[in-house]
Amino acid sequence: MKEESPKRGEITEMIESILEVSRRKADEIIAQAKEQASKIVEEAERRANRIVEAKRKEIERKVKDEVAKKSSTVEIRIRREILMMQKRYLDLLFDKVREKLSLVAEGKLSGWDYEEILSHYTREAAKAIGTNKLYIWGRKKDLPILRKVADRLSKEMKVDLRVDEGRSAFIIGGIIARDEKDSLRFYNTFDGRLVDYREKNEPKVIDLLFGRE
Repeated sequence: MKEESPKRGEITEMIESILEVSRRKADEIIAQAKEQASKIVEEAERRANRIVEAKRKEIERKVKDEVAKKSSTVEIRIRREILMMQKRYLDLLFDKVREKLSLVAEGKLSGWDYEEILSHYTREAAKAIGTNKLYIWGRKKDLPILRKVADRLSKEMKVDLRVDEGRSAFIIGGIIARDEKDSLRFYNTFDGRLVDYREKNEPKVIDLLFGRE
């Protein structure tokens, strides 16, 4: 599933179209977290200084240890909170992409031809499985489109391509293909591509959104 649609790389393009707005919000999150960290460390230092002034010679070493320990604890806690916020924000970002993919599958997003996407995904599946007889299926509501795709590509690719009328999948969109004996399958769905994109690109997306520390 390495190829993208010849017209538009739907998932990559959707994510990039959302990143600019997301980046501004992410900057606010990081700024707030850093400000919180700074206040906590400053308060720890002020408290430590008051102790130093009262009993400088006796407990100077203990105070330094306390400041170091407190600062380290705060840094770990803030880092953990930042990572949690990044995770929540990434989840929101990919939820937004999932919503847009749902609109594509419903034919409600201007500029996106769902039938052509299904045709492209089916071509990929046929080439990957490599048999002369192939069955495809997807969402139950996509059956009419899949029949058109199967009929057109059967002639175009000289393959016996059929819709598996008895199967349906709970997916956002896309197709699943199998050979005649169901010994080989190829999953070419929006869901799978979105998961694959996140697994491969999450560090890059985090860097684009939040920058490097």
